[in-house]
Amino acid sequence: MRRILSLMLLLAVTSLASVSTARAQLGNPTSWFPVNGGIVTGVLPHSDGTVWVGTVNGLYRYTRAGVLLGQVTTAAVSSMALAPNGDVVMLDYWNRDVLRYTSSGAPVRSWANPHAAREGGRVVVDAADNVYVLCFTAGFASSALVKYDAVGNELAYTPGLNGSDGLALTGGTLYVAEIYGNVIHSFDTSLGAIGSFPMTSQYATELRADNAGNLLLNDYYARSVKRFTTTGTLLGTTVNNFPGYFPFWRPAVACQAQDGTYFVGDSENWYVLVFGELATPTQTTTWGAVKAGTR
Repeated sequence: MRRILSLMLLLAVTSLASVSTARAQLGNPTSWFPVNGGIVTGVLPHSDGTVWVGTVNGLYRYTRAGVLLGQVTTAAVSSMALAPNGDVVMLDYWNRDVLRYTSSGAPVRSWANPHAAREGGRVVVDAADNVYVLCFTAGFASSALVKYDAVGNELAYTPGLNGSDGLALTGGTLYVAEIYGNVIHSFDTSLGAIGSFPMTSQYATELRADNAGNLLLNDYYARSVKRFTTTGTLLGTTVNNFPGYFPFWRPAVACQAQDGTYFVGDSENWYVLVFGELATPTQTTTWGAVKAGTR
């Protein structure tokens, strides 16, 4: 978790992006709330309206307004995904186990991922309740994809990937972002390679699909979030640019709820930032200032 724990003092930069022709632009920040559990490592807007927040000290449930509903587990969170029935599947950062909880936070089951050689990893779940895990197999230099059924039986395994820390599922296709390779690869749900496209980042980490089927990529060291189509077209880049409020210095994850609201986990300042949706194309995706007093 060295990359998550490091605190850099780089200056904020201005935001530049290409014109987007797709719906679901990122809008202005509307609110934010602090997280009690320490460094934010993951955010998952649940279909029931709650917001699940993973930290180095555990998994928590919040309301949209930031009211703490309770702690689900003390296990450090690496990644989370929503299952078809509303369960939440997470990866234990240190122990590398797959854990599953009901929407109220009750434990369902867990199993070990024997392919993970060190901490970290990403997880997604498909409509058939299969669980896909991206894990490191040799330091941070080599990764593998593993497919499990809902109870932990291994269905497929694809090793030999360059060090990767981003995993998304959209349109029946898996997308994997290399950390330093400036490439996003695609795989079918049997873990067979489909293709790849180039992207530019300083440190590509968590990857998510938005409601329009585009990809949200966190560039950890560049302190920015990029939106790509699944064919590699860059739709926009968002950087920390909040006048009158500290910026998100280290985006741990950017994701979108079913109603269009975006959430960004700030791993350096321990906040969850909430953004609205713009339905019309814009020239840039700069997030503007937060209104004074909004919390």
